[in-house]
Amino acid sequence: QEGCPCATSHSLPKDQNGQITFTDPDGNEYKYPGNMGLDECRKWDELLPPYCAEFVATTEEFEPLAAAPAWCELSWCYVD
Repeated sequence: QEGCPCATSHSLPKDQNGQITFTDPDGNEYKYPGNMGLDECRKWDELLPPYCAEFVATTEEFEPLAAAPAWCELSWCYVD
């Protein structure tokens, strides 16, 4: 979105590969991009598990869940 005042950095901890680890309530860990939510408003969650997408072994890609929550389609970013 034009004019979105997105942050260019955050203090979320990153692993040795520069990724952010999200742990769901069941203790499952998911790796997210280290730049998630930075620099631009976009649909950051659209293809991320566990709520918005799932890994499909046959295509070796993440695909949106049919029953994904509406917020999976929202553009967002962190702001200063």
